[in-house]
Amino acid sequence: MTLETNKPASDAGPIPDNPQRTPSLPDLATRIRVGHSAVIEAKKNIVRKAIEVGGWLKQAKDSPEMKHGMWLPWLKANCADLSERTAQRYMELADNKEDLEELLKLKSAAMADLTLSGALELLQTPPPGATEPGEDQDAEEETEPENDQDEAETSDKASDEYDKAEEKLIQRLKNLNPDEAEAAISTTIRKLRDIVVTMKKAAAAVEKKAA
Repeated sequence: MTLETNKPASDAGPIPDNPQRTPSLPDLATRIRVGHSAVIEAKKNIVRKAIEVGGWLKQAKDSPEMKHGMWLPWLKANCADLSERTAQRYMELADNKEDLEELLKLKSAAMADLTLSGALELLQTPPPGATEPGEDQDAEEETEPENDQDEAETSDKASDEYDKAEEKLIQRLKNLNPDEAEAAISTTIRKLRDIVVTMKKAAAAVEKKAA
């Protein structure tokens, strides 16, 4: 008999609530792994699927079976492809799903087209009519915080894309035999190091020019 909660997240309609009865930790681990893979591969409804996984993560974390200090080791042991940072993002979306739905209604935006970074950014949007801190300052003083916010949003988006690429790479490595995986890792590490060296040289050149 197939459990109703094993079905993938719906592509339409309201975001589903978490079931009241908490499944066992092994069952939740399976759902989380399958759901996370679905998020990575999804082209649409990414946030809806992430919210569903976030609900399962919350159930596992709050389970009576989850003793103090077990959460992160359990996550690493049972959901190796899911980083702690990504798990936290999924749970944040699950915690704020109702607020997210309301914000989407106000903006007449579609859940299906929303990215994870876009959803998290939307949750940081002040409610209509809210007064921003420092709103009475002059334009020059207001410019810096706006620029800082733009840089932070760009950094968050880049970090989110890096996490997704890293998780895809891990999944592809698992499809290789050990020798092929080891060779691929060595090549990738060498390329990454070359990129970092180039970035450092460019940054040093900019600093030297600015001095």
